[in-house]
Amino acid sequence: MDEILIPEWIKKIKAENDSELAKSQANAQRLKVLALKIKYEGPELWKKLLKELDDATRALSMIGIGGQISTSSTRDEQVCRVDVQLQGAFPRMTHVNLFCAPTSGNIRCCTGEGQASKFFFALQPDDVLGLTMEDCGIPVDPERAAQVIVQGMLTTLKSDVSCPAEL
Repeated sequence: MDEILIPEWIKKIKAENDSELAKSQANAQRLKVLALKIKYEGPELWKKLLKELDDATRALSMIGIGGQISTSSTRDEQVCRVDVQLQGAFPRMTHVNLFCAPTSGNIRCCTGEGQASKFFFALQPDDVLGLTMEDCGIPVDPERAAQVIVQGMLTTLKSDVSCPAEL
């Protein structure tokens, strides 16, 4: 159709439609990239998270708290248990179980206190695969995710009613 004969309001609607289509196609492409990254880089991200959790729990001894991780796997998923213990006159402990099916796109978390949440695989701004918490849309690297998990466990230990003030 001759460009001159098209009313401006129709041009505007067409431009808006074209813009929405381009956004939709870009989002679909980003989802394809994410699916491929999960498939090929997800297992490595899981291994990095396990290493960071191991490093963090071992370092807890520097502040007088015990910690360790143990791993196992089933046919369908890999499992990591993170244990944190406070020794002393009022000993207490907590744990988190993490479950990851390598291509599922998420890591399920269950605490010893019965809370459940998830980390989702997500692309960081630089298109590197990271993890985003269920209630926060900002993707983080495995080191930060491990910090969130272990610090959450320390908060749980501190919030115990019988917890001495010096913790």
